[in-house]
Order: sequence, then structure tokens, then C-alpha cells
Amino acid sequence: MPKINVLVFPAGEMAIFIDNAYKEREIVQQKYKIPVFDVEGIEVLLNW
Repeated sequence: MPKINVLVFPAGEMAIFIDNAYKEREIVQQKYKIPVFDVEGIEVLLNW
């Protein structure tokens, strides 16, 4: 299993996870229930 460094935010704060590895995004999404995005989606996020 890959080692994942995650920043912890206080309750009520919003967070997203951006990474180029699918497996890491999958693990973070399942464990922390936050939105995850591939690095290819950064431009879309910036224009949102």
C-alpha cells in the first residue's frame, strides 16, 4: 500500500486532494470522504 501524506483540517473546513496516482486518490477518497482529482483536472478546477 502506498504511503500517503495527508494534511488534517479542522472540522467544517473544505479540502480536496490532487494527485497523479489513481490508487492514492482512491484510498484518500474512501478514507477521508473528500473530493479527489487527477493533476490533469487542475485547469478545470481553476476555471470553475
